[in-house]
Amino acid sequence: MTMIKLRREHYRLALVLKSLFFPFTCHETINALVKKGYVIAPIPLMPHPPPGTRAYVSGRIARKGGCEVEVDDHRKIVACEGGSAETVVKTLKELISVAKEDLFVDIDGEIDYLELIATYVVTAGKSPIDTIARAFDDSAYLKRIRSELGINASVFQFTLNLKEYRPGSRDWLDIKVSPSLILPDHDYDVQLVYRGRNADSVFEFATTLSLVVEKLISIIES
Repeated sequence: MTMIKLRREHYRLALVLKSLFFPFTCHETINALVKKGYVIAPIPLMPHPPPGTRAYVSGRIARKGGCEVEVDDHRKIVACEGGSAETVVKTLKELISVAKEDLFVDIDGEIDYLELIATYVVTAGKSPIDTIARAFDDSAYLKRIRSELGINASVFQFTLNLKEYRPGSRDWLDIKVSPSLILPDHDYDVQLVYRGRNADSVFEFATTLSLVVEKLISIIES
């Protein structure tokens, strides 16, 4: 049985809101994160806004447990980034709790969709560049390309996606698998984008994603 090792993992999990008013205002958000044990990034000092106005903090604003927190009021995004799926999921759940308990926002009703972007470097038992080429070598389309174009073509990388959706949809999945450009006979590069409108479903998918990647590479190498 092929030994598959995820040598490097990186995750970015973003919550996109549809709210007219972005709830993560400057002073309230910073104060709430400090209470939760976050280390606040250096940001310009901002005076308290006059009554009736809203001031926002933007960019990478805080860090906790190896996970960075980013907010963007223009795009209405709250994102977490780190090397562990469990950590980014836990952090985003905590930010949702902050919105509910400290900023008094019904965040569940304001969610437009969530987006997970994940990258992996995977080592298995066979040469990735040869394995991918062999997996698609019998394709009728590839044989026709070789015949009609007169080139000994092979498949270098491939992408899987949800058949019933389009890339601009709020529900989407694509997985791109390719040999590492640096070590094509040793490592796979795997990139994934997953979007969904149900937070719990996205959280569950994120925490099981490493198993999906391992299974996919196992299928390719079988």
